[in-house]
Amino acid sequence: MDRLATGIRALALTLLLAVALAAMESIPPDPGWAPTDRFRFFLGIDLIFGAIMGMITATAAAMLVPPRDSRWTWPAGALCVVLLISQVGILATGLDSGLSAAQSWRASTPLPKLASPDARSVVLVSVDTWRADSLQHMPLLQSRTQTGRVYERALSPSSWTLPAMASLMTGLPVHGHGAGRRAHPEQTGVRTGISENIPTLAQSLREKGYVSAAVLSNPYLGANLGFHKGLDRALDGSRRALLFEQLRRSLLLGSLLPENGDSAPELVEIALQRWGQLEDGRSFLWVHLSEPHAPYGQAEPCEMPKCFPSWVPARRGSEAVDPAAVQALYQQDLAQLDVALEELLVHIDSQRTVVIVVGDHGEAFGPAPDIEHGHSFAPEITQVPLLVWGPGIDPGQVSRSVNLMDVHRAILEYADRGTLQALDPGAPDSLTPMASVLFGEPGSACSDGSNWLQDRGQGVEVLAGEHSAELAGCIPGTLPEGERLDVDGALLSLGYVE
Repeated sequence: MDRLATGIRALALTLLLAVALAAMESIPPDPGWAPTDRFRFFLGIDLIFGAIMGMITATAAAMLVPPRDSRWTWPAGALCVVLLISQVGILATGLDSGLSAAQSWRASTPLPKLASPDARSVVLVSVDTWRADSLQHMPLLQSRTQTGRVYERALSPSSWTLPAMASLMTGLPVHGHGAGRRAHPEQTGVRTGISENIPTLAQSLREKGYVSAAVLSNPYLGANLGFHKGLDRALDGSRRALLFEQLRRSLLLGSLLPENGDSAPELVEIALQRWGQLEDGRSFLWVHLSEPHAPYGQAEPCEMPKCFPSWVPARRGSEAVDPAAVQALYQQDLAQLDVALEELLVHIDSQRTVVIVVGDHGEAFGPAPDIEHGHSFAPEITQVPLLVWGPGIDPGQVSRSVNLMDVHRAILEYADRGTLQALDPGAPDSLTPMASVLFGEPGSACSDGSNWLQDRGQGVEVLAGEHSAELAGCIPGTLPEGERLDVDGALLSLGYVE
């Protein structure tokens, strides 16, 4: 009975230590982090570890501590503490080793390859929040334009990621696919995804014998919104980063995980692993990088002048920002993106593969309220870079207007016939109907790459250039509201949902 009592006391002490550890972790590290968010994920990990280690320590104490001998009380207690610490190290190391082994196994597991005598591979790199004037701050990518085709008037059909990328993935304007409709009367970031009955680019390519993989970084490109349909393998970098962020708050696991999880260098490394598994056959690789997206600067603590964390206070009118300082931080992120893109492109042979690098939308730097994106269809928000390399593609500057739906059609044309007619430099300008805003009153617009008209419910207004009946006639109506969705923690983390 004495040994049992000793074991019970050791178990109780260990469990108390585990509870204290968990309580420490529940304390918000900053005012913006709610304890309920912390408990939602992996707070229980340390409690589980504590229970396991408590049982081991209790058993050891019951076996080693001599009963009825008070001289051994403190040495035995110290021994239990040493055992507890060693168990923490063993379990944490084992978990880290297990995770590494699982990741290595997944990376080495080959994707299916379909041999084809006319293997026409496609690499699509979409860049989040990428302004049309960004190339002047990216010398490595700019040097590659000498061997590729640069489209000077490329347009996005929306002012933010979800509807814009849905258009690229489906080849339809926003009113055609419906993704990005408001699904909540108050939380503006809660939106609908791509309908199940609309095929995606990956699904269409699969029918043509392609194997597809994606490495994505934006919560609006998740499987729950339809963007993983048809992909043979997809890595959701936003959820990976959110998982790492939660796990790093564990005092036992935090030191074992990287600081980020969805940075451009990390995702490019993963993308190259996927490319190594794909490149021998008909293959499609889609990489979406969010490096230029706020927060800019990526420094800790995330405060000016080292880092600009969020546009939310400026949107609410509670804080003024210096547009020049914010833009300088944005350019720092462009420099990191430039290096990451070079690392990716240098490993892709554009003599055998079509490579397309395009932005999903741009960014405005103020003054308020003309900040960020998602609030209007102005040129700085809807005009994006578009660069293309590949077999048979003549380098040069292209002045015609094109859009993300043209990119979708061009990829399918290349898969079928080895041509990119939808992006032909000599074709007529594309008119781009635009719809869905993230913040403010809903509306729609149209542009030919030189003139922009929008209608936000108060009649047609000229955003840039001149008014024309043709542009006014292609402005679609306001998107209807869609079915209600749950708020996603990853959206909250980017400041999308208020």
